[in-house]
Amino acid sequence: MHIKSVTIAILTLLFCACTDDVNFSTNKVLFEVHHLNYAWGYINTGTMIDSAGYVYTFDISKNDTSWKTADKNDEISEADMKNNLKLCSKTKNQISADSLNHFSSLIVKASQGSLTEPQTIMADAGTTIYAAYIFNNSTGSYKKVLLYQWGDIQIKNTSPEANEIADWLMRLTH
Repeated sequence: MHIKSVTIAILTLLFCACTDDVNFSTNKVLFEVHHLNYAWGYINTGTMIDSAGYVYTFDISKNDTSWKTADKNDEISEADMKNNLKLCSKTKNQISADSLNHFSSLIVKASQGSLTEPQTIMADAGTTIYAAYIFNNSTGSYKKVLLYQWGDIQIKNTSPEANEIADWLMRLTH
């Protein structure tokens, strides 16, 4: 009986030591799918998923300049991310804890993938970006991790983890 208790305690410690690389308490926004198109009218729509698994959608008008994007270093401040989330509408959908834990645990490895050179694929299709975010406590900003970009210009993250997350996001949003 004592060996069984010790084994359970050791397994519990090991499980706790293997926590996800993404800190759910500080990483409010985890995933984004964003479609932008200037051809034949203006479209700026998308989906965001937060650390509780809630799914939000957005549809930004052409004249609305309040939506903030990541800078040239692929970073966006916590204040700007909060602003963006306020512009979203919360849906009735929520990602299961198991799925959220699985896909969020892949973000750090996805961030280590290299990006292919941009390729012009289409014209007038716009661009759909599949991205994940990692919150940096020391800078108070989110680092955008490009998983896949499709449309007029295509870019792929070569990480298998990025591909897995992007495929999941495509299934969720289509």
